[in-house]
Amino acid sequence: RNSQERDSHAARAEGEPPEPPPTPPTPAGKSAAAAAAAAITAETEATPVAKPVPVLASETSPVGSAGKAAADADGKGGEEREEEKLDFVLCVGNLMLRDEDLIGNLYEKDAAEVPYVDYLPPHEHIFTCKVGDSGRNVSQARHFVDDSAGAAQVLASLAALSQQLPPEASPEEGPDHPAADVFPFESALLHMDEIEKLMAGKMPAFFLDYDGTLTPIVDNPYEARLSEEARSVLRSLAMRYKTAIVSGRARLTAHGLVQLDELYYAGSHGFDIAGPKKPRISDDGQQLEHISYSAADSYRPALEAAMAKVEEVLGDVKGVVVEDNTFSVSVHYRMVAEGEDRERVNEEVDRLVADMPMLRKTYGKMVYELRPSVDWHKGKAVEWLMEQFSKNSSEDIFPVYIGDDVTDEDAFAIMGGLGGVGIIVSETARETSARYGLRNPAEVVQFLEHFIGDDRAESTHASSVGDFAPIRPPPPQISRSASAGASSASSAGATTINAREFVS
Repeated sequence: RNSQERDSHAARAEGEPPEPPPTPPTPAGKSAAAAAAAAITAETEATPVAKPVPVLASETSPVGSAGKAAADADGKGGEEREEEKLDFVLCVGNLMLRDEDLIGNLYEKDAAEVPYVDYLPPHEHIFTCKVGDSGRNVSQARHFVDDSAGAAQVLASLAALSQQLPPEASPEEGPDHPAADVFPFESALLHMDEIEKLMAGKMPAFFLDYDGTLTPIVDNPYEARLSEEARSVLRSLAMRYKTAIVSGRARLTAHGLVQLDELYYAGSHGFDIAGPKKPRISDDGQQLEHISYSAADSYRPALEAAMAKVEEVLGDVKGVVVEDNTFSVSVHYRMVAEGEDRERVNEEVDRLVADMPMLRKTYGKMVYELRPSVDWHKGKAVEWLMEQFSKNSSEDIFPVYIGDDVTDEDAFAIMGGLGGVGIIVSETARETSARYGLRNPAEVVQFLEHFIGDDRAESTHASSVGDFAPIRPPPPQISRSASAGASSASSAGATTINAREFVS
């Protein structure tokens, strides 16, 4: 506002009429509680429950004198504004008195008692949730979670859901004006029933890229750390199904990042394969024996020489990161300044490949890869692993490959021939052989969590922060209509519903 006033004074000094101040982002009269509720509204495809209604900021209107004061302070007192009711409200509290006051207000129908009643959706779209102590202390909340980790899981699930279901396009949107947030692929999460039908009668096997798939892309590749939640999901998944990490990283590096001995690892874009580290009996009774394969042992001296040369010629370029992946060399330029420095990195890599025909240059996300000039890639590695899996299995295997990079396209391309599906991880449109898509690593974890059933349910309290029980549909015996009247603080027999369950 101070900046706007200075501009206004300057305009008046030059004889120009001042520009009016912009409309404040929060509608006049909307209370802090309603604004907070709006901040956590899940913006799904649902249409507003009521058409916009004009609200006058005055002493006698439901918004009250506080709203009038706020409007007058911005020079907008008495001006009508169109506001909408909220579609969905989630209120999470910890059994404190003020939390109970707010919970009770959300179910109030009298605008004289609660100024923001007119903004609230129908009661069946209001979810109140208490954290902890689900059975002892009486609360007006209709749902509960055991602890703060459970609350975080609910919020994360709702956030993912709101991303999966973008709003319908407005009349102005069309082929020439597409909606900015429309997901460009068939969402694997929204086509789970279809995927399960494809899997029917077969044993799934999961092949997962690491960077950009299980972890977000970061500037420094050494800072791409797997979350404890993702690690917990992978551990449970590997106890039930054959699960492999297929990465451009060195196999030992990928193993060190994931830190799970139960998985198979195909490093260096599939040139170096081994796992699981500890042979064991899986849940389906199969013996998981250690396997290993190297597709390019003879190329290791050339790769070592190439890495030494790259470090020599690019050592003075700020931001270059050269990574030894055992059977490939990665030259990362994400942190290199655009312009001459990036052009130089490209030129030096091209010059090196021209001098070493036994190597070839491939591309990734802000990285050049030097690989052996042999017909081998992530797709070949998946085919080899599938062959090994089939030798020790009496069931047909259904492969699922999830990746985000162009190097994963080789694996996507063979999924149809193997009878499986490829899933690309990307929020932006691009050509791909993948059948489905997921937006980000958080959705990848959510997708994988679907296949582990109740494996982690008993470890919710014993595990570290981030290990959450999977979200499951509510059992019929505890479901109740969310539109029933609000529970009274004195009604000790009120039924509560686990908040993890209502998300489904």
